[in-house]
Amino acid sequence: MTVVGVAAPTFHGIDVGEVPSVWIPAVMSAQAIPGFNTMLDRRTRWMQILGRLKQNVFLAEAQTGLQPWFKAMLDEDTRRTNISRASAEQRRRFLASTLALIPAPQGHSVLRHNFSRPLWVLFVATVVLLALACLNVAGLILARGSARHREISTRLALGASRGRIGRQLLADSILLALAGGLLGVVMAPIAVRALIAFLPHNTAANDLQANLDTRLLLFAFLVSLATGLLAGSAPALQAGRKSLDSALRERGGTPSSGLALRRAIVTTQIAFTLILVIAAGLFVRTLSGLLVKGPGFDTSSLISFGIKPALNGYSGAEENRLIRRISEELRSSSSTGGSAIARVQLLLGGAWNNSLTIQDRERYITDREVQINAVTPGFFATLGARIIAGRDFNEHDALNVEAVHQSLPVNESGQRTMIVNEAFVKRYFGGRNPLGARVAMGARPDAKPDTEIIGVVE
Repeated sequence: MTVVGVAAPTFHGIDVGEVPSVWIPAVMSAQAIPGFNTMLDRRTRWMQILGRLKQNVFLAEAQTGLQPWFKAMLDEDTRRTNISRASAEQRRRFLASTLALIPAPQGHSVLRHNFSRPLWVLFVATVVLLALACLNVAGLILARGSARHREISTRLALGASRGRIGRQLLADSILLALAGGLLGVVMAPIAVRALIAFLPHNTAANDLQANLDTRLLLFAFLVSLATGLLAGSAPALQAGRKSLDSALRERGGTPSSGLALRRAIVTTQIAFTLILVIAAGLFVRTLSGLLVKGPGFDTSSLISFGIKPALNGYSGAEENRLIRRISEELRSSSSTGGSAIARVQLLLGGAWNNSLTIQDRERYITDREVQINAVTPGFFATLGARIIAGRDFNEHDALNVEAVHQSLPVNESGQRTMIVNEAFVKRYFGGRNPLGARVAMGARPDAKPDTEIIGVVE
């Protein structure tokens, strides 16, 4: 390969959380990735198509204009592939598919899809906490205003307008809020980096940026301004309603005005505090439950490592022999109680996703992509995961499973086998016995259900 260019230092790619160091032409994927053989496979979807709209062309308009081309491609697919196994309804649904364009001004982000919901929960909790802080500040300003009732009554007696006094109280709260916003801007990068540190390493936590930009600074300023207005509005309105007569009557004693407002603020503070306490209790309970339950297998004394022989020039056959030798050495070692191989390393949140076509009583497609991993016999026993129905993989099922380009275990007769978990059975079989059911990789009408479910893992 020859280096033909250098990207700008500000360009971090189009995938949020993934910053490539090298870009190569797509047609060189097979040379760069040993075992890659899906470049011309129309059944796989592994590329992102990016486009830039012309000026004055809207997204909906572009999407409508692409539909005839997409329909022609679907028609071509039905002629080029064996679609005879598909029912008339499946063929109709396949041909009724439409092409959707997705706005990508911020690039593509799997992280956004995976973490948007918990981050929205965190955002709601932050809003509740901010509202509680506003109530606290409003209560403090009200108390300060009560302590200054002599001053306020004197100013009213000297001719100061109620609006001017209210604006002064409002300005005090806005200045306080802006000072807090400035402190928040200083602390924000530290807090964001701490939040990113909780992410698994496979989410490219080191490539996520915690820098502030103009939009975030503007948002912080607007939130601070809104906070100041919200916190100072009640004291300002109370001061604006104060008349000279009432101020003079209160001058000699404790002010009685605003007691109802202060009581309402205290009541609301208690309510918001209870909301936060209950939510925190639920989070702690969920976290403790996850810690007790664990990942579904025994993690004590479990170690893992990864190798990529193909990157060192090993051919497919040489790679199989090397990995098989490593596996045999680990099994025969006196210091290991068991060993197994998985295509995707555990505890990193990884797997490859694919839609599945299930042939049981009827033929249907999974409503979402299913996470899949390829493993060798003894994998579940090594983890301590119990097979509750059917059997484990055996040596006949696992021929060449170690090869990176293999998708599932294959036995001598060419029959593919699969083990599913209880959640899969509950979702797609309604609790029925799934053993013997056939599964096809993908959702195309010509997908052949050639994979048999042979077991269910706990």
